[in-house]
Amino acid sequence: MENIRATNLKKLIADAFDGSHTALSEKCGISISQIGQYLSGYRNIGEKTARRIEQAAGKIPGWLDGNKGMPNNDFEHGLSQQMKRVIFLMEGLDDRGQGKVLDAVVDAVELYAAHKKRIQAHPVHLEQVQIVQEDWITNESSPIHQKDNPRHKGK
Repeated sequence: MENIRATNLKKLIADAFDGSHTALSEKCGISISQIGQYLSGYRNIGEKTARRIEQAAGKIPGWLDGNKGMPNNDFEHGLSQQMKRVIFLMEGLDDRGQGKVLDAVVDAVELYAAHKKRIQAHPVHLEQVQIVQEDWITNESSPIHQKDNPRHKGK
């Protein structure tokens, strides 16, 4: 497992950190010398360290172990077909592309959640909208009945 982790760490540094050991070190709090030892095989990447590196790089747990996006069967069982397709398509992107897509998805989900929360906080029922529209149309003081309204037809 450690050889797989070291190989994947090299790829991760190249793709996600532009080859910079320093950038990875700063992001996950592991010394540059330790990173060098992991890459050279002098030191093995342990379980906790692997998860810490994956988290710092925005990867799913197990990515360094070779699980690079396709969930295992237990996890996959609970996913919708749409989510499975997203994961499959994401595998075709390099790490930078995956990061950009994930950032956009997170932004979209946050906007949707905020919008949904606003709607739930201020529900408007169709009947209320229809009553307001009818009142507005039939009310003589409504803007549509005023002479200086451009939509007024000379009434």
